[in-house]
Amino acid sequence: MRGAEAVRIETAVGHHDAAVTFVDDGAPLTDRQRDILERGSFPEYDDPTNGFALQAVSLLVGDYDGQIAVTNGDASVEASGEKIPARDASEVLETDGDETCVTVRLRRASADAAVAAVGVPYPDVGRAVVAGLGAGAVMGGVYLLTSGVLPVIGALYGVESAAIGWVTHLFHSVVFALLFVAGASVSSVHKHVGRPVGAAIVGLVWGIVLWLVAAGVVMPVWLRAVGIVASLPTLPAVGLVAHGLWGVTLGAGYVLLGGRFDGRNRSMPSGGDGS
Repeated sequence: MRGAEAVRIETAVGHHDAAVTFVDDGAPLTDRQRDILERGSFPEYDDPTNGFALQAVSLLVGDYDGQIAVTNGDASVEASGEKIPARDASEVLETDGDETCVTVRLRRASADAAVAAVGVPYPDVGRAVVAGLGAGAVMGGVYLLTSGVLPVIGALYGVESAAIGWVTHLFHSVVFALLFVAGASVSSVHKHVGRPVGAAIVGLVWGIVLWLVAAGVVMPVWLRAVGIVASLPTLPAVGLVAHGLWGVTLGAGYVLLGGRFDGRNRSMPSGGDGS
């Protein structure tokens, strides 16, 4: 802080938190600095008059969601799994040794932080891709044996070819498989799809929805947009069968591969290190 003879920085890392303590053995906090800490209203731009320590505290609090805590003058802070108690900034102490200690507690991020955002752990994303490819192959086989729709799928991208149709069909299958797993993971549906039968039933429903919306409405509108005549809606019975088999294969296959639908609700073990 301003006028300090020296600023010492000490850190302690625990299972769930990391503590960064700034120890200033110079002048005590000014009224302005104390007001900034009490209100937590750090300036938008760096202000050298605040001093190094306060600027660093501002960075940790503002950019990394840190919480100001209090030490008793001993700058060593234990963070061995127990959260450092956060107190009002007005309690920042000026010790008898003319030291001012400000501790900022930072919650440790884990490799599963992204999981909380999307609800699906990375290994399950891979399982969803594999299940989607398998379901797409089953569905494509039905179309190959019963209709000439695969070249039409390729026409969506400007090339009326069975080979291009296969590639784009499998791509669509993976995308819809990921949406299925992510959607089930963040909704109450995940309570009912822990077993292959339950997942197959929910997958069947998802397949029928795609038959009605994606194949029945979106695809013909897309074909018309690229100059190909298509009836609206387009809902042939073979499409219902193909999409139904796709959904059943996807749901059951994903669970049989070890996939789970409760990624958002998983928690780290209490004894884990969170990393």
